[in-house]
Amino acid sequence: MIIVIVALGGGVAGGYALSYQQAQQSVLKTGVPKELAPVIAAYETVTNNYYKSVNTTKLTDGAIKGMLATLDDPYSVYLQNNDKTNLDDTISASFGGIGATVQQNHDSLSIASILPDTPAKKAGMQVGDVLLKVNGKDVSKQTVSKAVAKIRGKIGTTVSVTVKRGSKQATFSMKRQKITVDTVTGQLASANKQVGVITISTFSEPTVKQFKATVKKLRKEGAKSFVLDLRQNPGGMMSAALSISSMFSKNGQTVLQVEDRNGAKEVYKAGKKLDDGFKVTEKNGGLN
Repeated sequence: MIIVIVALGGGVAGGYALSYQQAQQSVLKTGVPKELAPVIAAYETVTNNYYKSVNTTKLTDGAIKGMLATLDDPYSVYLQNNDKTNLDDTISASFGGIGATVQQNHDSLSIASILPDTPAKKAGMQVGDVLLKVNGKDVSKQTVSKAVAKIRGKIGTTVSVTVKRGSKQATFSMKRQKITVDTVTGQLASANKQVGVITISTFSEPTVKQFKATVKKLRKEGAKSFVLDLRQNPGGMMSAALSISSMFSKNGQTVLQVEDRNGAKEVYKAGKKLDDGFKVTEKNGGLN
């Protein structure tokens, strides 16, 4: 028997152990899987009997995090709020923003770059502007990620950014628009102009399209072979990685095999279904 003891303001715990048993029986009658009955019963006991009001969202989040923690798997995590938004932005490689990147200096934040034809560019922001406030709130001492999270938001909404330029301050009011990140970049190697070096920063929704465009561009510039740079690439969408792998493989060649815990296997083979018929047949660059 599981007993949940709830802190009381001078009360007796025994009565609430009984309350838990009653809650568990009530939950079982609703058709909830019996494995979850103790969890829901504990939730009801705490929310109904704890000596002060509780945040039910925190209770639910804690239960989910606790379940995942028992897996002892660093790759199984519960994402919410900003963490979930950041993952969504990474996967889509796009977000609602102003088109300016922020960097950390010794004791301040500043604008590191501004994309063309973006709200930041049109408003008149400049590289080197020191970031002070977002929507009137001080962000000068915050981390880059926290400041950027405040600048980003729903496409079409308005954000105001206050910066310091020289000895003067300026506030720019801008409407957020969809900003797409380049996940693929490429250039000819300085040591050999026949080798195209392609860097993939993450595997996101636009990665495959950007990769094809980069290969075509480098071919026109004279590339006869390619080197892929995947350093610091944290991963991303498996479908994008499979598509690009298929481009370098002969049709029918196994690219990936997945086996579930019951032993069932799913095999992904190179072919038009993955790469849409686009192939990279040039040899490896072989740079040292």
